[in-house]
Amino acid sequence: MGLFWGRRWFLFLTILLGILLLGECHASIIDYFLEQEGFEVGRYSGPGSTRLDGMGRLELVIEDENNEINLSDYGGNGAGVILDKDRWSVETWSQFGNRLQDPREQTRRRFVTGSFGTDIIYRLQGKRAYGLYGDWRRLQGSRNYGDVYEVKGSTWHLFYNERPFSWMAAAITYGGVAENEDRVSDDVFSLKHRVSRPKGQVALAFLINRFQAGWTWDFLRGNINGKSRDAAAFHTDTFTWYRPLNTMGFQLVYHQSEDLQGGVFIRTYKIDGAEKAEISWSDRFPDNGGRQNFQIETTSFIENEDYRILGTRWLYKLKDRYRLGASITQESRSWRVEEGVNFKGTRRAEDVESDAVRLGLGASATFLRDRVQVGIEGYLERGDMTSREMRDVADRSWEDLSVRLGGEVFWKRNLVLRAGAIFESLDLDVDLPATRQNGTLYTVGASYLPRGGLFQLDGAIGLAQRRESLEGDEQKLLEELTWSLGLRYIL
Repeated sequence: MGLFWGRRWFLFLTILLGILLLGECHASIIDYFLEQEGFEVGRYSGPGSTRLDGMGRLELVIEDENNEINLSDYGGNGAGVILDKDRWSVETWSQFGNRLQDPREQTRRRFVTGSFGTDIIYRLQGKRAYGLYGDWRRLQGSRNYGDVYEVKGSTWHLFYNERPFSWMAAAITYGGVAENEDRVSDDVFSLKHRVSRPKGQVALAFLINRFQAGWTWDFLRGNINGKSRDAAAFHTDTFTWYRPLNTMGFQLVYHQSEDLQGGVFIRTYKIDGAEKAEISWSDRFPDNGGRQNFQIETTSFIENEDYRILGTRWLYKLKDRYRLGASITQESRSWRVEEGVNFKGTRRAEDVESDAVRLGLGASATFLRDRVQVGIEGYLERGDMTSREMRDVADRSWEDLSVRLGGEVFWKRNLVLRAGAIFESLDLDVDLPATRQNGTLYTVGASYLPRGGLFQLDGAIGLAQRRESLEGDEQKLLEELTWSLGLRYIL
């Protein structure tokens, strides 16, 4: 009887926490800047898969510890951790990237990214699990003629996963995000941001015959605080960016077949935010025509955003040597920013709607008694974007084709070597000529497993380039060097 009520109280507290914390939450500054500059945000946080990074970043047809089709890896559902395996998981990682965009003298931009973190999970006999996660990140951006900024921050959380019944599991994750931006600019009104916010997730998982079904709610609360202040202290403007964000997710995984695995997920969020500014000008400020101390509160912008992503991924095993993989992802997003009349803030006015569909297919095979594994994947993404500015409406359709190749070989008993490549062709506007860009990424990697098997050390390096050709003149648009290290303890 006591155990029954203990289970009931855990479920009650899980749901209660979700109701109490349902409210305003806000996105990471580093993720926001990465998204604005065209980066793939998810690649620059968390453990990822260093092994797959060295194999041309294959996603579909190579089975990997951090890229499985289950509730936790594919669906991002913390309640699925206890359903994955029954042992310790200890992992440490480090990532670095150096990107040069648009090398032309007037518009050159350079970005340096880095992260270091660890993830520890202890599972107890398939009944409960405890976890600790920490990740430190850095992003530095500069332009030849413009601002230079650097954002440093850390993310951490504690994790508890309980399986009160054989057919059900629940999890609570709670932690925090702290970020600090430093900016050097000739603009006297440039902004520096600083945040310290709680974050977490409430998750449920259900076992239904051959399926696992899940529900998640993720939150990130608090405000993004900005300050504009010149060195002479003639003026100080304080900004408070309210950015409510609640992300709901649903997942369904087919998990009890040796030959076929698959999953479906949907994730949605809605943002209704605004930034307010407290403006203060000293009577000594040269641009203060009134020659009196001045202070006022105003709204710098109002933002609205809707987002939805729906995806499915499947893997079929054929005769133990071959793998066939497929995925489809549909993404819809719309965002609108209305600026205040007299004062500029963090964001500028825009009104955009975007829809995209991404299809992926792939195959892999093993040879020489599983000592060699190779894979190939192809992706096609098509999208439409509508942008409104005043009375003008601009429509654009794009198409992105890419092929990924990768392989690994057990060179020695404790050494694995890897290599891969990505070939990409991106057409920014299919209705206009000379809008196609071609890119390549070459990767190499290795793993070392010492005798005794206490840990596994993975490493990968990638070199990417992107070019466009206009009227026969080829122009380099991007070059990037990345490396990643991963250390997994085998317990």
